Amino acid sequence: VEHMGEITQMRGSAVVSSSATLLPRARTRNLFSWATLVLLVIILGIVSAIFSRLEHKRYNTNTSTNTISPSPQPQSQSQPYYPQQDCVTYTEQWCTERCNSNNTCCPSCCGVHPYIPAPSDAVRVDLVVEYMIATPDCVEAIVIGINGQFPGPTLEFTEGDAVEITIHNHLDTEAITMHFHGIRQTNSSWYDGTAYVTQCPILPMNSFTHKFIVDDPGTFWYHFHFGQLSNIGYGALIVHPKATPPFSYDEDIVLMIGDWYHRSPTAQSIGLRSVPFRWIGLPQSIIFNGLGMYSGCNNSPNSCVGLLNNGCGYHTVSVKPNFTYRIRIIGVGSLVALSIGFEQHTVKLVEIDGTYVQPLDVSTVEVTLGGRYSVLLTADQIVENYWISVSSRDRANVPSGYAVLRYFGANTTALPLTNRETSVPHKPVNDYVSLIEFENQHVTRQGYEIPVPEATVHINLVGQQVYVENLLRWAMNNVSGTVPNTPIQISNYLGIPTPKTLLPLRPVTTYNYSRSLGSQGMSTQGKMGVGTFEIEIGDVVEIVLQNSAALVGVMEAHSWHLHGHRFWVLGAGVGVYDSTSAHLNTVNPVMKDTVILPGSGLPSSPTTWVVIRFVADNPGVWMFHCHASSHMEMGMFVLFSESSDLVSPMPRDFPTCGLATTSAVVREL
Repeated sequence: VEHMGEITQMRGSAVVSSSATLLPRARTRNLFSWATLVLLVIILGIVSAIFSRLEHKRYNTNTSTNTISPSPQPQSQSQPYYPQQDCVTYTEQWCTERCNSNNTCCPSCCGVHPYIPAPSDAVRVDLVVEYMIATPDCVEAIVIGINGQFPGPTLEFTEGDAVEITIHNHLDTEAITMHFHGIRQTNSSWYDGTAYVTQCPILPMNSFTHKFIVDDPGTFWYHFHFGQLSNIGYGALIVHPKATPPFSYDEDIVLMIGDWYHRSPTAQSIGLRSVPFRWIGLPQSIIFNGLGMYSGCNNSPNSCVGLLNNGCGYHTVSVKPNFTYRIRIIGVGSLVALSIGFEQHTVKLVEIDGTYVQPLDVSTVEVTLGGRYSVLLTADQIVENYWISVSSRDRANVPSGYAVLRYFGANTTALPLTNRETSVPHKPVNDYVSLIEFENQHVTRQGYEIPVPEATVHINLVGQQVYVENLLRWAMNNVSGTVPNTPIQISNYLGIPTPKTLLPLRPVTTYNYSRSLGSQGMSTQGKMGVGTFEIEIGDVVEIVLQNSAALVGVMEAHSWHLHGHRFWVLGAGVGVYDSTSAHLNTVNPVMKDTVILPGSGLPSSPTTWVVIRFVADNPGVWMFHCHASSHMEMGMFVLFSESSDLVSPMPRDFPTCGLATTSAVVREL
């Protein structure tokens, strides 16, 4: 600029310049130079803003072979950005109002973490998704394999690891998303893997990389989060703590249990969306780590030993005498709540959903859909083979499942000699009261309690079965959940109008929840909507989940899972919730991300309730849904839109769909 020398003489509010003595033509040139400078500053500001929005790590499609325990690999400085774990300083008053003395609610106090470059020891994992032919329960089926196996490999990390997990979709026709169940995705909500909520599905023959920090130790799992695929594509995810856990054991064992269907996920989904309605029915078998027995094989086990060579048979858990094992039980089913027990062995329950609980000796563990439970089993019995028994807890006529607990030194070709049906003392299938008792008896282990703040937002949610344009649906406060073609978080970020339905904090009408709507002469018509609660960072949200009978009069159980947060389970009970008489634990409740709302599975049963509370400390759009995949597909979910203006920058390598086309994203960014 011609007169830059004059500009450099500025001091405070005074400008030392000889421009006042310029001739008119020179004065014009001077004004033009000033305008040029201002224009340059504006252009530089715009460019800087664009690059600030695009700040992230470069998309990586590394196709190296995945290992079960991935090892760190060096990274260049061009990698994406991860949320910093250290707190930023807010005003003292703001923090005092929301944080306790030991700062255990650091995420609330810190708000949005700043971003720093990925550490050089970030861990990369590749998961290749493809069709496989397998015999999970001795009936041949097409399953979805991950890295050539079903279930997928167990991923093991250490607390605090920054990870990159690349999903390579090699399926011929299926689009997918991958959710990391129980991982809070602190300030990385883009990578939550919820189809049409946080991201577009990964199309066939495409890849996408999730980038986040595993900031909580414990037992977790990963699974598809699209349609009915969740229980045919999954694997365990273990985060080892930096500190020594408050109990000792010799070895880890992962045991994933769940129901198994012969009907394909596509057929199930189509039936749920059909008029007339076609229910998915009861599962055909129970599988352990992808292995079980169906029908005649299950009823006459000795006649099925020969089938072991064909890739099916009883799953075997091998133990050494006098060793103590941490068995990480994961509920990976799609419909049925289960109970598991180990013949002639009492186990000690020590962890639930990543929280250390006060140790409790139990003969059976009640496993909800999506829930995780660590038990300590000491192999202190006679060297022999023993049954591991799994039974339904909320639906009658579901076949039980069995595996073998085999001591080293026992006959490797023989089955246990005892009667499997009576080998473990399960509670009756429809005994919902014992499920409530099981939920209420757990407390956080002493020394690991996190103080429970007072609630500032109160929500009462009632699940109702209704009809929407002749479709049988589940609704929450009379709104049956649906999602738009453009993911909601992308719409919020890009300023695309979102057809949200703001949900009422309480049901519009109250009635006798133990009976169906129709039996009381009430309307059975509901409406579809993107049911949303809008909350802000720092809110303390209390939710009362109230059960109600389905249209056929049956009181079903529902396993509820919250994305992006962990919540305190304050209590559960029978009847209509009454805050004046309910006994809630606000001293040492367990923090979880999945909880069961019990139901008997029978008609004319009392309603039930459960109360949870969580701190809004993680910007994003988060799903809260029943983990029975059929119920979720029928609309049993709500969304929490949490301080959308504070969401971290949208990755530019994101899959696009709907109105979030590539050109629209590029234009906005």
